[in-house]
Amino acid sequence: MRIDGVLHPLPDVSPDAGVALTARLKVLGNLDIAEHRLPQDGQFTVELAGNAVSFRIATLACRGGEKVVLRLLQQVNQALDVNTLGMQPSQLVDFAHALQQPQGLVLVTGPTGSGKTVTLYSALQTLNTADINICSVEDPVEIPIAGLNQTHD
Repeated sequence: MRIDGVLHPLPDVSPDAGVALTARLKVLGNLDIAEHRLPQDGQFTVELAGNAVSFRIATLACRGGEKVVLRLLQQVNQALDVNTLGMQPSQLVDFAHALQQPQGLVLVTGPTGSGKTVTLYSALQTLNTADINICSVEDPVEIPIAGLNQTHD
């Protein structure tokens, strides 16, 4: 298990238990449990202690079986508003100006957990008006937004 970038060993499980656990996780993620050769990606939400907790799942064929990676998805507890992203006023003006251009490219980069997803969804929410047709291609759709045409590859 990797926590904050540091790998922590877990106890080994029997091969049969590993296959059963992999199958259960694939079912939760709406993956094909019969497919063991091709990589698969999915997402699922479970209730733990009364809270909805979302995970991303990825599987990959490896020597001796399948590798399964689960990633805990952060719950977005803030409003999707560019004004709440913590940008300096001049950065916010530049970002808003870039969003208003009829064409171009805005790159949002950073390490895992740095706010890329919230930044992009906040930008989409800013542009999301009745007179604009927005279509996004996402893998996966992490935050459903009413009024957007969100699809995955």
